[in-house]
Amino acid sequence: MTQAWIDSDKVISCSLRNDEKLKEDSLVYLQFAMLYTTHAGERMIRIFNYQWRVCKTLYNYFKSVDVEACSQFKIRQSLAGSL
Repeated sequence: MTQAWIDSDKVISCSLRNDEKLKEDSLVYLQFAMLYTTHAGERMIRIFNYQWRVCKTLYNYFKSVDVEACSQFKIRQSLAGSL
């Protein structure tokens, strides 16, 4: 029997896009939920909440980003597109 595993060694990534004009220095919020089942068969939910400040320069955005996670996401996205 195959089981799905979510632990500290797993990574979940997604790409978000907004087509609306955002006001600089305003706050943007994101909330999502992950549903999963424990080893004991108990259904669980994990809620993630994020807040970002809108800025015009990439430096202000990327100074708080996990560079390794972003690099891995871009590499995986490129590899998936080449299949």
